[in-house]
Amino acid sequence: MRVLMIMAGGITSCLGIFCSANAGYPFITVAFVVGLAAIYAGIIEILITDKVSGGEESKHWVKIEGITSAVLGVVFLSNQITEDVAVSTVFGLWIMLIGLRALTRVKDHYEKGSNAYYVVMILGSVTTLMGIYSFFNIALFNIDILLLIGMMLMLQGFNYVRVAMLMVYKKPELIKTRAERLREAKKKAVDAKKDAKKALVLAKEANDNLEKLYKERDKYYDTEIK
Repeated sequence: MRVLMIMAGGITSCLGIFCSANAGYPFITVAFVVGLAAIYAGIIEILITDKVSGGEESKHWVKIEGITSAVLGVVFLSNQITEDVAVSTVFGLWIMLIGLRALTRVKDHYEKGSNAYYVVMILGSVTTLMGIYSFFNIALFNIDILLLIGMMLMLQGFNYVRVAMLMVYKKPELIKTRAERLREAKKKAVDAKKDAKKALVLAKEANDNLEKLYKERDKYYDTEIK
């Protein structure tokens, strides 16, 4: 699955280069190919949702990104958006949301001490800014629509590769060695102990808060009686 996601990133980036190289043509000339690429990438994103590292919220967002890509692919494929200005706005909104989503992962990478911290921060920032810029393209530098879309597609391709790198590889149980199973069991035991300690701390805090509330209530009643 990771290979398929990387392929989606490669195809999207190459398509972005192609669009940039053919700047001057209307978007409708490449709409069919862009639609196919978006549908393919969206379907793969939906399929890999459970294999992405992170909490349930992170997985849900990957699925939402996949559904969005697939739906937009159908829209482009059926030529429902033909005006170049509308196309750039839709693309801009699409990658801006994906860029913002990438930025929410920066904190997670920083806390884990991951080397991907700077990569995700830069990619998320550039993608977000490019999306915002597309809304004001005509008023600012008025970049050719297909060139602008090409740059956004390249950024989208890089984001697909980023998602692929978030995937967790799980070796099938049948081919795991005894040493690998032992390491997994030890890791699960350590994680369980950490979770138990956190639960005890939370339980203690809850009990302390409850006792504090009882004391405040009793003090209030004593004051009322007096």
